[in-house]
Amino acid sequence: LNKKGLLINFIISLVLSILVFYLSSNQHIWSSFWQSLSIPPQAPFSDLKAHVYFFNCFENGINIYKQKCNLIPLGGGTISTHPPIWLKIIQVFNLNSEINLKIFIFTSYVFYFLLFLNFFFIFKNIESKIFLLIFFFSTTNFILIERFSTDLLIFIFVGLIIYFNSKLIKASIIFVISLLKFYPIFLVSIFID
Repeated sequence: LNKKGLLINFIISLVLSILVFYLSSNQHIWSSFWQSLSIPPQAPFSDLKAHVYFFNCFENGINIYKQKCNLIPLGGGTISTHPPIWLKIIQVFNLNSEINLKIFIFTSYVFYFLLFLNFFFIFKNIESKIFLLIFFFSTTNFILIERFSTDLLIFIFVGLIIYFNSKLIKASIIFVISLLKFYPIFLVSIFID
């Protein structure tokens, strides 16, 4: 991918991220948009915000892995099932701050869309490109975007693997994403010749 292609992908990623943020600024517009795509709408970025609520409950002395967090909105899981590293992520990036949370979300979306677009140009055969298009317009991907699922960050880290030749760096990335959620351990298969 040349510099011009990267710049175009970056601009498209910015526009898509701005669009997501514009939609999230009004609950009615947000709900209408996602309902039109047959996605049951929730509050914008609800999965990531749940981690912030769990962090706040944890800070208030609640064992979030055994006791209910009363800050979680109705309909959400009130006991955390994610690894404790999420508490550290909220703390280190100070995602309790509204501005920090917005910057984190926006930056993550830019990276997500950028990696996605780069894959489209990296993959040469038509079958891979069709698969990427199907995935992008799938319900699963729309839910991931709408809720800011933790899998969005995992996709970003997995996407970075293709840019490194070093097995040590790849192993480090796999280790980090396995801390975020346990299932990415299957990626160790990339070390099998």
